[in-house]
Amino acid sequence: MQLAKESLESGVHTFVEKPLVTHRSELNELIAIGERNGRQLISGHVERYNPVAIKIVSLLHDKSVKVNSYSFVRIQKHDERIADDIITDKLIHDIDLASYFWGPIVKVTVKEAREVHGQTYEIRLEAVHENNVRGDIFASWLVPSDEKKREVRIFCENITLLGDFAGKCLLVNGEPIDCEVPGMIKPFNNQIKDELVDFIMYCSEPETSGERIAPLLTLKEIVQSVTLLDRIAVKAQNFLL
Repeated sequence: MQLAKESLESGVHTFVEKPLVTHRSELNELIAIGERNGRQLISGHVERYNPVAIKIVSLLHDKSVKVNSYSFVRIQKHDERIADDIITDKLIHDIDLASYFWGPIVKVTVKEAREVHGQTYEIRLEAVHENNVRGDIFASWLVPSDEKKREVRIFCENITLLGDFAGKCLLVNGEPIDCEVPGMIKPFNNQIKDELVDFIMYCSEPETSGERIAPLLTLKEIVQSVTLLDRIAVKAQNFLL
């Protein structure tokens, strides 16, 4: 928060890895500083630049699939270097991807939550989107092995999609499909590089009087995700009481 504030006040376009902040009040302050100084503020949500995510969005936009529900799973052992809880460090990825795929989440319900040393280490949510798509989002550090899983299952009328974000692989009814989206993404890419290039392009002055190139993640969506983080943290604590 403090470094982002100093950067914007110094007149520098500012990119902050996810989550940009953890409280809406902090984000409001940073947005105001950025607007006052004419600087851009963006957060890094690297999974948006995963070929699997972009391919899923392309399928949804083409109306090739009609979604009934979805399920995200993100599990791995806890890294002692991580100071944040799993909501801030891991769940945020799939909250953002769900919003990227199906639009704003209007309701979240905590179905499960477990704590270790006063921090949330496992959580399961039910999410409802503005378009009435519903899904289950599960994140856990309480795994008995070194297994890592970052995937989404999307249940549609006639097909099931399985997206493996770690392996950058997308299966339709069990059969792999090419994740390339021509002119946008290759099946294997450097996601961190791509999100930084996207930020640089967004901050660059347009060559003509046209508008800036819109980034893959907008400030409006960042506001929505931070607002959700606030709500989920409160609901998780209430669930654990």
